[in-house]
Amino acid sequence: MEDFTKGKIYKIINFTDKQIYVGSTVYSLSERMMCHIFKYKWWKSGRTKQYCSSFVLFENRGFDNCKMVLLEIFSCTNRTELSIREEFHRQKNIERVNKRACYQTRIGARKKHMNIYIEI
Repeated sequence: MEDFTKGKIYKIINFTDKQIYVGSTVYSLSERMMCHIFKYKWWKSGRTKQYCSSFVLFENRGFDNCKMVLLEIFSCTNRTELSIREEFHRQKNIERVNKRACYQTRIGARKKHMNIYIEI
């Protein structure tokens, strides 16, 4: 069972440019970084098609040139609260590689859907 009182918002930065990835976890930062690297290696080897936008940082400069930095410790009660806070930090960082919202209200999702429908 995940303990959301241990929520953390983090960013992964690479040392050569300003691109960042913003994420959240209830685990230690080292565990979460290892998870990103493990999933990247699986994706790279073709074992999975599941893609994470943090892979952009690893593809460009290698994961040895990336570092995870704590943005905020955020104690909460569930995944939704943690995702809302992650979205707050994601919106603040314009150099982010993760463009897809990690949390949207129903109204926001509906507006986005309508904009896509109107453009077609």
